[in-house]
Amino acid sequence: LADFFGKLEEMGNRSPEFLSDHPNPGNRRQAVIQEMGTLQQVQYKPDSAEWVRVKRMVGSLEHPGSGVPAATSGGAQNSQGYSGPAGVRPNGQMRTLNHNAFSIDYPANWQVMGDQSSDVTIAPDGGVAQNQQGQAEVAYGVMISGFEPEQRSNNPLDDATHELVDQLRQGNPDMRQTGSDESIRVNGAPGRSIEFTSRSPIQGQRERDWVVTMLRQDGTVLYMVFVAPERDYGPLRPTFERMLRTVRLK
Repeated sequence: LADFFGKLEEMGNRSPEFLSDHPNPGNRRQAVIQEMGTLQQVQYKPDSAEWVRVKRMVGSLEHPGSGVPAATSGGAQNSQGYSGPAGVRPNGQMRTLNHNAFSIDYPANWQVMGDQSSDVTIAPDGGVAQNQQGQAEVAYGVMISGFEPEQRSNNPLDDATHELVDQLRQGNPDMRQTGSDESIRVNGAPGRSIEFTSRSPIQGQRERDWVVTMLRQDGTVLYMVFVAPERDYGPLRPTFERMLRTVRLK
């Protein structure tokens, strides 16, 4: 997700005020990386032959939330087929984050990076990995931020979502959209849903990024990026959906 934060730096003063008060746009990426450093980092093992086979199998699914078990190294598998790092697995309990712009429930054993007026990343222990450059990146979790479109239109949510995606792709050319964007309802409010694959900080792995956008009353967009490696995305998708169902705009 470092690529997303890098692009947010370039967007700078275009970010909505409620998400740019703290930290300021120029320091946002560095502030999040500093917060990430407080989480337990995991050195992931290289791919095994079985790992590669299962990753390809999961990646070929049209709806990864089908719960196909993923085989990985060094994890603890539960009844839902999850077998990633033990600290990542949701414990079944939820807490509520009351942000100035929204509220959301999240797994009680995951941690919030950010405050009530800043961009927010919610990630578990064991969800932060070192990339090939030795930098910390989020491998599991969700980033929540804001976006202010350059122009207003008759289809504000659709057009703002497409503009946001274009901005993210410029910052991360490795992003590949899977399927078409869809209209969804989030607690009765209209939203847009788009899925991507991109590079994961886990060595030799791809990740799935689920981008969900919602239009705020002031015309800005709240967007969430749910992220997990392809092998674990299916088992974690119900948790992501559960979190999304609790989102309320303020």
